[in-house]
Amino acid sequence: KECPFGERSHGIDGIKEAYMERYNCDKEDVLILLMYVLAGFEKYRGHSICPCGSNKKLRECHGGRLLADIQSELSEYYQSDAYWLLDDYVERRKKNGRKNSKESTTKN
Repeated sequence: KECPFGERSHGIDGIKEAYMERYNCDKEDVLILLMYVLAGFEKYRGHSICPCGSNKKLRECHGGRLLADIQSELSEYYQSDAYWLLDDYVERRKKNGRKNSKESTTKN
């Protein structure tokens, strides 16, 4: 069981960077969709189209690493990280929505 090390940000940003590297994602939105599966909110379906936009089946794209993590003896830790990442994502979206709505009301 190897933990990823290297130059990463601290806290949740570093965890996000590690998972983006782990799943070879360059877009946060794709990572979030994979985290829904890792967290157990969506069932892993290898025959589904991968959310990365490759038009490949999940099992032929990002699904191999994802399924390995789901079945790993460390799956509880991965699932915990997924919850944390999803919660952070939702909170940032809420904050950004409030900022955008304030900007639009002050411009009028």
